[in-house]
Amino acid sequence: MYRPIDVATRDTVAFIAMNIRLPAEILEVGCGSGRVALALASYGYSVTGIDADDACVQQARALGVYAAHAEWPDFDGPPVDAIAFTRSLHHMHPLDVALEVAERNLRPGGRLALEDFAIDALDDETLGWLVGVLQSDEVRVLCRPDPDPLLARLPDAADRVAVWREEHHHEPELHSFATMRAAIDKHLRTVSVEHVPYLYRYLIREMPETRRAANVLMKLFSEESRLGKTGKIRLIGRRVIAVKQD
Repeated sequence: MYRPIDVATRDTVAFIAMNIRLPAEILEVGCGSGRVALALASYGYSVTGIDADDACVQQARALGVYAAHAEWPDFDGPPVDAIAFTRSLHHMHPLDVALEVAERNLRPGGRLALEDFAIDALDDETLGWLVGVLQSDEVRVLCRPDPDPLLARLPDAADRVAVWREEHHHEPELHSFATMRAAIDKHLRTVSVEHVPYLYRYLIREMPETRRAANVLMKLFSEESRLGKTGKIRLIGRRVIAVKQD
């Protein structure tokens, strides 16, 4: 691990590997540049990645990932043992069709692994923690001078939650976690739901691709996890495992 993105990749891969037994064929929906798919393949999984962004698909292929340029649910492929939606399901419309196609593309007993976030789960205390992180010397010295608009606005905001909502709700109809969970439960049997760290991911693109930055981000990940488990902040990351009935 030597880059900030590797902190998040390792966590995602651990989640999937813990819940999908080898050997298995996995379809990753929203594979991005292919880091998760590549790591899963190194574990011994057979992985196909799809993404709606052709540039991302090209990056994934350059890593050696078997990737296709496609939008879900407009994808034609054979049934697989598992489908992983890695932070992609909250964008998909119509949501019910997305889950219907997922069910159809899973083998009997196959598993859906969802990694996403609860957009409406933030409170002022949690965003206050994030602002404290942004203002810490350890983070400020690493972050680029022109941050993401959300991160730029939060420190001086009188109403942090309102800023959070404004910066996210300009994106077309992001699904709440409750909406995603209801759609999953309509087609599959949910077997586990986890609340996990997510805010640390907002800093990945703000930091240089160095080991030092990765170590700082790993500390933030651990702190977010610890504070979330003790109830001092809210964990907004969500992970779901659901099974297709035999």
